[in-house]
Amino acid sequence: MRPPGDIDGDHAAVRRVHEDVTTLTELGLIERTDRGGGVCPYDDIHVDMHIRHAA
Repeated sequence: MRPPGDIDGDHAAVRRVHEDVTTLTELGLIERTDRGGGVCPYDDIHVDMHIRHAA
């Protein structure tokens, strides 16, 4: 847990959210609004995937 007022930690968290939104937009799972926000145009998303440990 980060201490209150951890500005560097806050900036890192915002950067990670921005990266996540960018990736989800590229995948077509969310859309960008005119004001730069993100909106999910779906009521439900089902993801089926396999994750395996690299050899």
